Amino acid sequence: MGLAGPLLTGLLQTGLGFHYGFGLAAAGMAAGLVQYGIGRRTLPDAARTVPSPLPRSRRAPMAGLALGALVVITVLAFTGTLRADSLADIVVALSLIATIGYFAVILGRGRITVAERRRVPAFIPMFIASAAFWSLFQQQFTVVTIYSDQRLDRTILGWEMPGSFVQSINPIFIILLAGAFAALWTRLGSHQPSSPIKCALGAAVMGVAFLLFLPMAGGGPCPRDRVVGVARGVLQRVRRDGILRHPRRGGDHARARPRSRGSVPAPADGRCPLR
Repeated sequence: MGLAGPLLTGLLQTGLGFHYGFGLAAAGMAAGLVQYGIGRRTLPDAARTVPSPLPRSRRAPMAGLALGALVVITVLAFTGTLRADSLADIVVALSLIATIGYFAVILGRGRITVAERRRVPAFIPMFIASAAFWSLFQQQFTVVTIYSDQRLDRTILGWEMPGSFVQSINPIFIILLAGAFAALWTRLGSHQPSSPIKCALGAAVMGVAFLLFLPMAGGGPCPRDRVVGVARGVLQRVRRDGILRHPRRGGDHARARPRSRGSVPAPADGRCPLR
């Protein structure tokens, strides 16, 4: 569905209209729910067991709390306090509050052992890296989609590819690379990277992928000059503060000499060659 959905809905949207593509997407989601309802009967018993269920005595207070929150959100929306332009900031604030509460509940529970409680601080960096990764990853459905629709040249041999086809690129790579990485980890065995290293590598690759937008963004000053200038300024600051050091003869250390400052020469016509 992840691969065929964007292709089929994109063809219907461009060929027949938006409503047909949207209707096919709704039908696909309904088919997915039906498939899950049929297949869940074959799941193991562990999938039906809740490790820490909510006691029956607390179900009514939690339901009342959820209903009260819904009423408050509705009132704020209708009174204009909760606006669309401030929704992103509100979601970020609520996410931070929920994160702090999540770790407070974990550390405050009496059911976890001392060893498990000691491992929670080590989990925090992975939690932050995972949040950053998925925050960038989910941009493919919003920012990347708009960018590809408005600024990406999708013409292939005279045919313009629908913008929704970009959503199928990720499933294609999953299909192509899943088997390759499974074989790689199996072959490496105990020598394969640990889970934290894999998470760090994934977050780094995701960050580099978004950095690649900078040289190709266009608009304003030459993006290449801007990127190189920022990188050079950071490097000079690091060298000036003595963070990067190199050994001298005899084992002494000293600051690396900063290179001469200067700007990257721009093209003679003033245009950016990357555009």
